[in-house]
Amino acid sequence: MGWAKKGKRWMTESTQSDETHAKAHIGLWRGLGSFALFLAGLCLLLIGYHRTACPVTVLVDGSPIHLRTHQRLTGAVLDQAGIALNPNDQVSPSLQAPWQPGQPIVVRRAQPIEIDADGRVLRFQDLPRNLREWLERWKIPLHAGDVVLVNDQPLPGPALADNRALESLLEGSRGSGLLAPPSRSAAIRVRLVRAIPLIVWDNGWPLEIRTTAATVGAALEAAGFRLRQADRVYPSLDTPVSAGLQISIVRARPVRLTADGRSWQTCSQAATVAELLAAEGIALDAADRVVPSPETALAPGMDVRVIRVTTLDIGEWVRIPYRRLQQADPNMELDQYRLRPGEDGWKETITRITYEDGQEVAREYIGERVVKEPVDQILFYGTRIVIRTLDTPYGRLEYWRKIRVLATSYYPSTCDKSPDDPTYGITYTGKRATRGIIAVDPRIIPLHTRLYVPGYGIGAAEDIGGKIKGKHIDLCFDDEDRGKELWSTRFVDVYLLTPVPPPHRIPWVIP
Repeated sequence: MGWAKKGKRWMTESTQSDETHAKAHIGLWRGLGSFALFLAGLCLLLIGYHRTACPVTVLVDGSPIHLRTHQRLTGAVLDQAGIALNPNDQVSPSLQAPWQPGQPIVVRRAQPIEIDADGRVLRFQDLPRNLREWLERWKIPLHAGDVVLVNDQPLPGPALADNRALESLLEGSRGSGLLAPPSRSAAIRVRLVRAIPLIVWDNGWPLEIRTTAATVGAALEAAGFRLRQADRVYPSLDTPVSAGLQISIVRARPVRLTADGRSWQTCSQAATVAELLAAEGIALDAADRVVPSPETALAPGMDVRVIRVTTLDIGEWVRIPYRRLQQADPNMELDQYRLRPGEDGWKETITRITYEDGQEVAREYIGERVVKEPVDQILFYGTRIVIRTLDTPYGRLEYWRKIRVLATSYYPSTCDKSPDDPTYGITYTGKRATRGIIAVDPRIIPLHTRLYVPGYGIGAAEDIGGKIKGKHIDLCFDDEDRGKELWSTRFVDVYLLTPVPPPHRIPWVIP
């Protein structure tokens, strides 16, 4: 019984416990459902809130930040974005101004600025702007030739008043020719280097310049002075500059030089053409010519030409003909001859040829020398006259010379003269032309010489004729004998009869 009661009681308690647990589970699920409904509602509210927020872009020194906001004022938007501002930063639109949807908010950060000028260093923060404003704000004047260095790089003069110059620096742009500093927190270092005055004497003309260069060479280069290799500068190019320093430039003269087959432009400090050639290492031979002459003063733009002059002596062998001489030999009989042969000689003529730059320009006869003397040819002729006799139909005749000749005949009427002409039938010596008159060449047979011609008879050399030359005689016949064929042209021996004519009338040598 007891056990039954206990079991019944346990059963009753178990049933009640189950009911209690069931009610607890139901409550838990109801709570979870309510919480889930709350979360869903909250999400819907957040989604709705987010969807009603406006998108905005904030540009901080060009870097974009995108967000959505319900804020209407620029400052509130920046606070929402967590962007802290410095006093000198620039914001557009302003902090208290409302911004317009679709309009970006632009923030430009002020940067540390450091200006080193005239022995003092100024430090401040400002937005990048043109350097001239900064210099004027701090009453720092600029003079001609002064150089402004930004971050140790020279700033071109036109960039001093260019608002974009420093912006280009900060953006790392090379548009201005300079490099940006490493970061926005680094200072923009501006250093002013003052130019100092110098006097440059350029070939005697003074010019004042201002420079920040350290040496004479750098100062001249910066001032635009172009130096040739041969120009001279005093003091030297590596001399440090100082205020008031006077620099002298002695300009080399530009000239054109032509020599030895080439032509080139050069510059020289030489005072004369001769000094120019020596400086260029051009040696002159004694015969060489220079245009203009070596002593001419060198002038800019001058054209100097060296003409190489060479000569060549050439020899030419020329024959020297021997002379043909005649020499009397009294030991030889008349019309006998003995010939000593002649020999030509030789001579060398010297001609000097002159060349200028390899081209022949002149020939000059220098002289000659006899290499071999000629040997005269000598015709020895006899002058010993021997009187001989000849038996003829006219008796024995004495003669002193015999010559073989061509004998022709003529008549007075064949002499191309009219019988009415007073000179008709008159010979060269004034004799009447008749049988016994013989025309001769006086160079062979002297006029007035008595002759014996076999087959014709005795006659006298009293006439000449235009066609009677050399060993040729013309025998005269009377006009009455014309047509009788008394003579036929032939070679005959003609005898020159005594007396012998004076020696000066005797042609000793008959061709």
